[in-house]
Amino acid sequence: MSGGSQTSSSTVKLDPRLQSLVDSILDYAPAIMERPFPQYDLPRIASFTPDQLQGFDMTRANVGSFQPAMNQSLNTLARFAQGPRIQGTSVRNGTINAPRPTISASGIPLPTLPPPPSTTTV
Repeated sequence: MSGGSQTSSSTVKLDPRLQSLVDSILDYAPAIMERPFPQYDLPRIASFTPDQLQGFDMTRANVGSFQPAMNQSLNTLARFAQGPRIQGTSVRNGTINAPRPTISASGIPLPTLPPPPSTTTV
């Protein structure tokens, strides 16, 4: 027994009332394509609204008004970034003069904190 291949096809037909409407639209398409594109001579960019202009003026008037608060916050952050001072630690000429770590009962040296970074005024 050998297998054969089967093919099938189907055709979709529109209702005759719709077919005549579709044909008339398709017949009109070439005529539409031949018409020239209308020239647009009006401005292409709209001007700003009164609300937008007022917002621009408010922004312009407040430029730099945030600067004192920004400076204060930067100074506060710089103070916190320095961290706590370790008793007896000092930095002179880039050399750290820190006390030697003490050895605990277990024989493991206790860690010491590094000195705070130098502060730079922004």
